[in-house]
Amino acid sequence: MPHVSSSFSVKYLDTSSRRFFSQLISPLKPHLALVCGLFACIIFGGFEFFELFFTAPAQANLHTPAGFFCQWWVREILSNWIVLDTDAARIEWQYFCYLSYSAALSLLFTALLWLRNQHRAFRSDGLFAVQLVLAVLSMSALLLVLAAQFAAFLPFRRALRFLVLLMLVYSGVHLFYVFNNPVLAGAHWKIGVFYLVAQLLLYCICFALALAVKRYFKQCAQLKIAYAELQATQIMLSDTVRITERTRIARDLHDILGHQLTALNLHLDLAVRHSAAAGTDLNMASNVESNTESNTESNAESNIESNIESSTPSLDRRLQQALQVSRELAHDLLAEVRTVVSSEKNDKEINLQQALSILCASIPQPKITLQFDESKTPVPMHIAHCIFYCVQEAITNVIRHADAKTMQITLKQYEHMLNIQIQDDGQGCDILQPNHGLQGMRERLQLCNGTLSLKHASKQGFCLELQIPFDVALKGLPT
Repeated sequence: MPHVSSSFSVKYLDTSSRRFFSQLISPLKPHLALVCGLFACIIFGGFEFFELFFTAPAQANLHTPAGFFCQWWVREILSNWIVLDTDAARIEWQYFCYLSYSAALSLLFTALLWLRNQHRAFRSDGLFAVQLVLAVLSMSALLLVLAAQFAAFLPFRRALRFLVLLMLVYSGVHLFYVFNNPVLAGAHWKIGVFYLVAQLLLYCICFALALAVKRYFKQCAQLKIAYAELQATQIMLSDTVRITERTRIARDLHDILGHQLTALNLHLDLAVRHSAAAGTDLNMASNVESNTESNTESNAESNIESNIESSTPSLDRRLQQALQVSRELAHDLLAEVRTVVSSEKNDKEINLQQALSILCASIPQPKITLQFDESKTPVPMHIAHCIFYCVQEAITNVIRHADAKTMQITLKQYEHMLNIQIQDDGQGCDILQPNHGLQGMRERLQLCNGTLSLKHASKQGFCLELQIPFDVALKGLPT
C-alpha cells in the first residue's frame, strides 16, 4: 500500500509540474525568438557589465578603442571641467566612463532588438551599422547577438554581407591590438590569433543557429498556412460535393418519378373518361329495358329487377368519384415533386464565411480580422469559389512579401454589388510589379464580371478592393 501511494504521488507531481510549465510557457511560444534574444542580450551584456563592475578601476582592462576614447575624453575634455590632480582620480573617471558605456551598450542592444521585432522601421541597415561600430569599439560579446540578428531580420544575402563585414572589422581591430601590444606581439601572438579564430567561429555558429531557427519558424508558419488552406478547401469541396449530389438526386427524382406520375395521370384521365361514358350507356339501356317489359310479370320479379337496375348507376358514380380523387392526388404529387426538384437545383449556396474563418484563424502571422455583413442574399457557388481563391491568394502575397503584423478582410453586400476589401499594414511599395497571383485574381474576377483595384504606397501597406455585380452573379448561376 505505501508503494502504491508513493507511485501515485510521483505521477501526480509529474502531471502537475508539466501542466504548470505548459501554462507558463504557452503564452511565450509566439514570442519565443524574441525572448531568447532578449535573454542573450541580458546574459552577454550583463556579464560584461558586472565583470567590469566588480573589478578595481586600476585593474580594469580598458585596452579597447572605447577605452582609449574614454582616456582621451577624461584627459582632454573632462579635466577642463573637473579638477583631476592625481592619476588615481583620472583612472577612476576613465573606469566610470567605460562602465557607463558598457551599460548603455547593453541597454541599446536590448531596446533595439525589441523594437526590431515590433517595428520594421528599426530594421534599417544604418542601425545595424551603428550597432556594429559601437560593439567593435568595446570588443563586446554582444557582437554574437548582433550576428544572430543579421540572420533573423535581414534577407540571407544582406545578412551574409553584414556578417563578413563584422568579421573583417573585428579581425582588424583585434589584430591591431595584438600586434601593438608588446607582450602579445612577441612570444604570445599565436594565442591572440587562436582567440580571433575561435571568436570568428562563434560568430558563424550564432549566425547559423539564428538562420536555422528562422527557417524552422518559417516552415512551421507555412505548414500552418497549408493546413488552414486544406481545411478551408475541404469545407468548400464538401459544400460543392453536397450541391452536386443534391442536384443529381433531384435530376433522378425528376426523371423517374416525374415520368411515372405523368403516365399515371394520363391513365387516370383515360379511366375517368371511360367510366363516365360507360355509366351514361348503362343508364340509357336500363331505361329502354324497363319500358319494354311485360306488365304481366309478377310484382316480386319487377321489384328485384328495378333494385338491380337502380344500384348499377350508383356503383358507377362511386367508381368515377374514386378515379377523379386518384387523378387529383397524382396531379398534386407531380406538382410537389417538381417543386422539390426546382428548390434542390436552385440551392447552390456555399458556406463561404465558415471556409474563410477557418482559413484566417489558423494563420499565425499576420493577425487576420474577418468581417462579414449579415447575409442578405445567398452567394452563388461560382462566386464563392472566386472570392475564396482571391482571399487565399491575397493572404499568401501578404505573408511572402508584405511583412505585415495585421490584416483586415471585409465583405459587404449591397443591393447590386459584392464588395471585398483586403488591407494590411505591411511595408507596401511605390511601384508595383504585378505577379502571377494578381493576374490570376483579375482573370477569375473577369469571369464573374468583377473588377480589382489596388492602393499601395511605401510604408503604408497594401489595399485590394474586389467588386462583383451581384445581379449579374445571380444571373450567371448555373442550373
